[in-house]
Amino acid sequence: MNRIVHLLLKTLSTKETRRILWIVLSAILGVLLLVGIVIGAILVGMLYIINPQLVGDVSNNVHYQAIQEVRQEYEIENDFDLSYLIMIDLLHDHELMRQKSEIVSFLEAYFVIEHEETIEVNDGPEETPADGETDSEEGGSSTETITYYLFAEGAELMTILFAPPFSFGDEQLDVMRHMIYSSSPEPGELVFHGAYPMPLNGRITSGYGPRTHPVTGAPDFHTGIDIQGNWHDRIMSIADGVVEQVARDEWYGYYILIRHEEENGTFYSFYAHLSRQTVRVGQSVQQGQVIGLEGGDPNQDPYPGLSTGHHLHFGIYANQNRNSHLDPTEFLYRKEESHGIQP
Repeated sequence: MNRIVHLLLKTLSTKETRRILWIVLSAILGVLLLVGIVIGAILVGMLYIINPQLVGDVSNNVHYQAIQEVRQEYEIENDFDLSYLIMIDLLHDHELMRQKSEIVSFLEAYFVIEHEETIEVNDGPEETPADGETDSEEGGSSTETITYYLFAEGAELMTILFAPPFSFGDEQLDVMRHMIYSSSPEPGELVFHGAYPMPLNGRITSGYGPRTHPVTGAPDFHTGIDIQGNWHDRIMSIADGVVEQVARDEWYGYYILIRHEEENGTFYSFYAHLSRQTVRVGQSVQQGQVIGLEGGDPNQDPYPGLSTGHHLHFGIYANQNRNSHLDPTEFLYRKEESHGIQP
């Protein structure tokens, strides 16, 4: 071993050897630097595609220009996130559209939503001339329907992405869902602005969106909301519908899935961690009808599912695929909150 070390030191002591070694080390460092520059450029390019706002000025971005043109044309008040549009465009056709007119047509076809609202209009006072003077009498009022446009957002946007012509896979939908719902508000900060009553009066213990799973401790995307009432409280259907599933599994315990046919489309409501199911498959139910009892208590319920305590897991699906889940706060209202527009 000593002889090898001695021979190595003797070799390095020569000027020519040191020069060659320096050249080799310089070449290696140069290659590493070049690789770092290339990787950095690729990462910046990917970041620009996914979220151009983080890179710099986006005024020259053709997708940004298309969004602004559509906003101006339809007098749209809300915005359409540039990163959403680029991601949807890229995943839809596997390459980005280059022409602004093409992107404008894409936005108009799928993401500009027409809304109607009926408002009361004051017709103003009626003026009746008499003796050279004008006396004002109280006028009447009438209703008027106004039309306005908004970009699709939240649950409405995800519902569009679930339907043709889009055919995204589960992983692609998860990427877009995490972009749209990048964080989950605290349960006490949730705002409900839908058109359907709560299935259970209770305390919201977990909202829709990213969280740490309370049982596994792993990062998780919560596909609904958790409502905690009293054990064995009655669970009610949020709307008229037909029972599609009455079953159980190790994740949700006893659960029920109900299909709702509404004027604006079909959606499904999901009730899980039940202690008892009181409806059957194919049965028609009415809004407010009792369909089961709150369960999920691992110490008292025979099939609580993956649960730390009694509660109702409530979800909304665009279809029977469990990956078509939507934010329930956009469908429900609470008594202290005003009714929203029916989805």
